[in-house]
Amino acid sequence: MSESRTLRLAVVAAVTVVVLALIVISSRDERVEPAHAALAKSRASQAVPRHAQAPRMATPSVAQETVLPVSAAMTACIDQARLLRIRSGWTDLDEDAARDLEQRSEREALASMAASADPLARAAADYFEARRHLFALASPPVCGGQDSTCRERLDARAAAAARHAERLVGQALATANPLVYGWAYRVCTAPGRSVAPACQLVGAAQWARLDPGNATPWFAVAQEAQRGKDRARLDEAMFQIGSAERHDGRTFVLPAMLAAHASPADANPFGAGLLATKGEGLGAMADVDDMQSASAYCSVAELANANRREVCQRVGTLIAERSATWPARSTGRGLGKRLGWSPERLQALAEASDARSALLLQLPPAAGSPACSAILRDLEHIRSAAAVGDVEAVRRRVAASGESPAVLAARHRAEVQAVAIELEIQAAATPYSAIPPPAR
Repeated sequence: MSESRTLRLAVVAAVTVVVLALIVISSRDERVEPAHAALAKSRASQAVPRHAQAPRMATPSVAQETVLPVSAAMTACIDQARLLRIRSGWTDLDEDAARDLEQRSEREALASMAASADPLARAAADYFEARRHLFALASPPVCGGQDSTCRERLDARAAAAARHAERLVGQALATANPLVYGWAYRVCTAPGRSVAPACQLVGAAQWARLDPGNATPWFAVAQEAQRGKDRARLDEAMFQIGSAERHDGRTFVLPAMLAAHASPADANPFGAGLLATKGEGLGAMADVDDMQSASAYCSVAELANANRREVCQRVGTLIAERSATWPARSTGRGLGKRLGWSPERLQALAEASDARSALLLQLPPAAGSPACSAILRDLEHIRSAAAVGDVEAVRRRVAASGESPAVLAARHRAEVQAVAIELEIQAAATPYSAIPPPAR
């Protein structure tokens, strides 16, 4: 299997793992419904998965471009689907053609971003490049004593990671942009650690000073305190998190920007989607780190302490009600259950989440290509999420749907229940001899 394909599959797997991790973190005190996962899987078999799509971002940080009419975008998408041999979903994807499309899209997008007049685009390119190399270095192949080619390849990756990290840190220090500074911090602290000397100039405390009111950099401070076993600093960081106005890691900015440069005028939706998968995975992994920190600090054992419990009430409220992404809010709901929130409060949070699921998992319209309908719909979602956040983008879609959150949530729960019944029927109809023996 080629290195590019291995990396792509690994990142796709990472996106899946981090989403599942957020579900596990948020449901430590409750059973995860298998029917919900089955519903998502059944929808994914009929439409391109959400993590494989990204839009062109129309915000001040991305150059404005002329948007093709939907019919033209659909035509371009259908042409690509034909080349990739896709009829309805990824199940019949031509892997070789998809790999070639992804590699070409990545080269073109990164070259366009690196040459852009927009400093944020250039920073995003360095961030993506540095993390891509560090991702590979985190679990490097074992090079034999005589395998000089293998060692040279790893050295080249390390040098490339350091080069991009140095440039990114330089931009972060020169612009004082909290998003760019956060990218630099994550590169400098990522597994596979960059050897860039400039990383010594980047710290979580300065990130927090650059982005007052945002809990995201304070989670980085908390993680530094956890690693250093500094209990007083950890308590202060969690207090600041509970007092923050919002929790917003700007998760969708990178995938939206990658897609904007990979798919000018939406002419390359599949290439943009494959590339945005990697970008969205980076943001999802950062969310998991934050939620793990909150869950560990507010564990059942720690909540016996009255002061800790009071701070955790505020942390849970922040995540559940003021986080910019829905997976994080699900974790907040799980913390709320652990903290004994009222059934009415938990039900209201669950209803909002179920309404989101009803929209994002619904079948695409029958007209045109189902896979392309799903891609174009989700491109628009990520475009909006990059500009206003995942939660606000979904709220606007709910309002535009003409249906109330309660109706959408009820529909989603009914679909989950129907899938659960179907699974039970399938299990009952499966002959005992057809059930594989447990692994030894």
